[in-house]
Amino acid sequence: MTNNQQRKVKEQVRLRFRKLADGSQNIYLDIYKDGVRSYEFLNLYLIPEVTKSDKNKNDETLLTANAIKSQRIIDISYNSAGLVLRTSKSKITLHDYMEIFLAKKVSEQKSEARIIFIKCAMVMLDHYIEEKSLKGIRIGNVDIAFCEGFEDYLRTARDTRFKLPTPKERKMGVEPKTISQGTAYSYFAVLNIALSWAVKHDYLKANPIDKMDITLKQCTEQRPFLSIDEVKALVEVPCKNKETKRAFLFSCFSGFRISDIMAMIWGDLKKDGEVLTASIVMKKTKKLINQPIDKPAMRWLPERGDALDTDKVFHLCQKSALELHIHDWTKKANIDKHVTFHTARHTYATMLITQGADLYVVSELLGHSDTRMTQIYAKVLDSKKKQAASLLNDVLDDVN
Repeated sequence: MTNNQQRKVKEQVRLRFRKLADGSQNIYLDIYKDGVRSYEFLNLYLIPEVTKSDKNKNDETLLTANAIKSQRIIDISYNSAGLVLRTSKSKITLHDYMEIFLAKKVSEQKSEARIIFIKCAMVMLDHYIEEKSLKGIRIGNVDIAFCEGFEDYLRTARDTRFKLPTPKERKMGVEPKTISQGTAYSYFAVLNIALSWAVKHDYLKANPIDKMDITLKQCTEQRPFLSIDEVKALVEVPCKNKETKRAFLFSCFSGFRISDIMAMIWGDLKKDGEVLTASIVMKKTKKLINQPIDKPAMRWLPERGDALDTDKVFHLCQKSALELHIHDWTKKANIDKHVTFHTARHTYATMLITQGADLYVVSELLGHSDTRMTQIYAKVLDSKKKQAASLLNDVLDDVN
């Protein structure tokens, strides 16, 4: 056997890692084609693994990098065979395409919440594909019929993101709840955005959803909130977990999301005279906000004691346990509403608007990118006003 035969075949695309000064590793592609070497930097990084969360994040990053690598190999293979790039790309499965789409969003450093939501939409899409026996469907074969079928599927799709019924509950007829219309609309929007991106990057000739009459509607009025009297009731009623009560009521009077409250450290809170301000980069939007903390919110801050600037302000349990504590607590307070931690943020917004706060100011306090998101709360209050006014319709019916 000659040396040439023994020589290992060179990979056309390889993952490479470059260690950085902070201990993280920059991931890039080493591409060797037609005797020419080039590099593609993916804007993906492996971080030092200190916690299990770090390891999970690195595993996800590697999956993303490998998905991009696989696509580059497909592109090179089809180009070498003299095939049109659009044709080659259209032959990958929809599942694999969605992995590439997700990888792109991760590389764009979208918020963690956004990435998780895209993953949930992808799970629903996989369930639909399995139910319709369409496993292996190619991105190029996605048409109006497929998209209309997915839209119909989402109307009655079961929500499998959270705790599922036990076998005993199943025997009793308990099934997972269906997803809300708002969630169904948002999942379908993920597919729409993904297909538009596919057209832009030559995976698809046209987005079939552009020719559809989409009947799923975004639910702009589904913003559950607590009245001032209900908030007062929660103040009076004890909660099984005191820290949960503190954090929830702090959110009711400050508007912070649970993700921001969990990440908040004492160094984020600065006092200028009597005014306390929280300066944080919001987890969801990556937007820096300087939020004044008024006395009603300050009342629910824990005592700092000897805590360092790097110490957490609130020491909360996992989100699943947190929601259970809130459910039991609101039930004790005789509040007949589906209350989650995010309800506190809605409550903050509606209390401000009820008290006459300017919409633009409320938008800034919530960290919204524009006032259109904040207008949802105003619409909810307008709807409530109309309902209240209609109660007087029959008052004079019996008067001559």
